[in-house]
Amino acid sequence: MYTIFSLLFVVFSSPLRLCPPVPFFRSTSFATQLCQLLVPPLHVQERLVRRTRPSSRRRSPSGSPTRRKQHENDPYRSAPLALTDSYSVSALIFVHLLSPFLGLGLLLAVWTAAFFWVFAMIVGNPDGTERRDDGRAAVLGVGSWWRKWLAKARKSPS
Repeated sequence: MYTIFSLLFVVFSSPLRLCPPVPFFRSTSFATQLCQLLVPPLHVQERLVRRTRPSSRRRSPSGSPTRRKQHENDPYRSAPLALTDSYSVSALIFVHLLSPFLGLGLLLAVWTAAFFWVFAMIVGNPDGTERRDDGRAAVLGVGSWWRKWLAKARKSPS
């Protein structure tokens, strides 16, 4: 819904480029505006997927984890590349529009793998090769697949 409303907002506000009431419409293109609206939700999803992996943050001598700067991934701060250089607008729209539907299938795959994992721990593996982490690779593999899906919105370095 957010993607559709963002797309409609940018399309309906594009006539303001002819007689821009504020400098923002004069200085930004259609693609840049869409990137500014669609990149932050993509970063939120990427951060949520990264939280499911084991924490790789180093601990400081005091025992508390070291934190990155809050604005390190903020697309509105000055970055080495413009948003349109890093992201494909059509791929951003594609990823955001299909993610809810793929998310349902992903949810089904994760629950199926998790039930198999619990079943294999209780009863044993059907093929007779019991290991403690039979379903763990499948459950974690779904998370890595989702990270790859979200990365499709980025332009490949040429």
